[in-house]
Amino acid sequence: MSDHLFYPADIASIESLALELGYPESVISPMKRAATSIPASVPIAALSDPWQAQAAWEQTTKLVPSWQEDNGMALLAITTAAACSARRQYEAAGISDTIFLETMKCIPRFLYESKKLFGRWTYDRGFWTWRQTGGLIFRLGTLEFEYRTLEYTEPIPDGLRSGDPVINVHIPSDAKLSREFLDASYRQAREFFSGSLSGPWVAQPPKDILCDSWLLAPTLDLLLPETSGIRIFASDYQRYHQQQDSDAFFRWLYQLPTPVAYDTLPENTSLQRKLKQHLLAGGHMGMAWGRLKSSSIFFQ
Repeated sequence: MSDHLFYPADIASIESLALELGYPESVISPMKRAATSIPASVPIAALSDPWQAQAAWEQTTKLVPSWQEDNGMALLAITTAAACSARRQYEAAGISDTIFLETMKCIPRFLYESKKLFGRWTYDRGFWTWRQTGGLIFRLGTLEFEYRTLEYTEPIPDGLRSGDPVINVHIPSDAKLSREFLDASYRQAREFFSGSLSGPWVAQPPKDILCDSWLLAPTLDLLLPETSGIRIFASDYQRYHQQQDSDAFFRWLYQLPTPVAYDTLPENTSLQRKLKQHLLAGGHMGMAWGRLKSSSIFFQ
C-alpha cells in the first residue's frame, strides 16, 4: 500500500483538519475531489520542512493545475496535506498545538479574502503558505513572524547584508493593532525565537526584526490620527526605504484584485475615502521598509 498522503484512506485527515481550522463548507468537497487526482510525486513531506519547503513548492507548481485552472483546489488540498505533516513537525519541535492552529488559520482567512476579491471560492495563496507549512512563519498573538534570510535584490538596512537571518513581521487582515496586543505579540515572539524550541533560528539566530508593508507608508501619517492602530503599529519601526509607486494598497486596503482608476475606488471606510481624495489630488500611497526600533530586546 502507498504511504503517499493522497492515498484515498488519508483524504479523511485532510477533511478533518479543514473542519478543525474552519474552512468554508463550499470548498471542502471540491478540495477532496482534487486530492484524489494529485500525483504521488508531489513532495508533501518536504513542504513541511523549513530547509526544503520553497524548493518543494516550486516542484509542486509543475505537477498540478495552477490556481486559475481549478480555483486552486488542488493546491488547497496539497497545502492542507502539508499542514497535516507540519503538525507532526511542530510537535517534534516542541511548538504548541495552539500556535499550530493559529498559524494555519491563515488558510481559511485567505479563502474568505479571495472570495471578496474574485466573487468565488478560490485559493490563490499557495505561493505564500509553504512558509507556514514549512515552519518559517508563525502566528504569535496578533502578528505573524517569519524567519528568513535577506536577499541581495531587496532593500537592506545599515549593518546587515545579503544572507543575514532576520525575522520579518507580517500583519494579518484580522490583526488587532492596539498597544496592548502589539506588545504581547512581540513578547511572545521574543520568547519563541530565543527559547528552547527547535528550528533553523537556533543554528542561525536572527540579527534584526524587519517589516515591509503599505502600512508603513509615510502617506498614512498624513491621513490617520496618531491614535489609529495603523499609526501605533508603524511607530514601532524606523523606516529605511520607501517605494512610492507600489500598488499593494489596491488589494489590501480596497480589496481589489487589480489596480483601477482612482475615481472608481470604493469609499466604504474612512481611510478608503481619505486616500482616494489624496490620490485624486495627485498624491501617492506606496509602501515602506522598516526595522523594529526595540529589536535589540530580541538579541540580549
